[in-house]
Amino acid sequence: MIQWTIVPVLALVGSLAACQTAQTDAADTCQAKQLDIFVGGLSATEVRVNIANRVGARPVRYYTEDNPLTMDHNPERLNVELGKDTRIKRFWCG
Repeated sequence: MIQWTIVPVLALVGSLAACQTAQTDAADTCQAKQLDIFVGGLSATEVRVNIANRVGARPVRYYTEDNPLTMDHNPERLNVELGKDTRIKRFWCG
């Protein structure tokens, strides 16, 4: 009898884990997580070409910290924040 009550619970736990993975992947619609290796590097032309090749045909916006940005949200767009020293600080979708 205990086996029959455990099986549905295990199925539910597996389903919840799958949902959490799908939500995490959905949040990275612009593939920002795969670019962490570039954080801290200079934003040279060669690096920008490499980033563009990795994310494919999607919009990429480079900006320097504290610059004003438009408020239009595009989950497919990759945003690249540069420090005042032109080093890459972070990547984010939106």
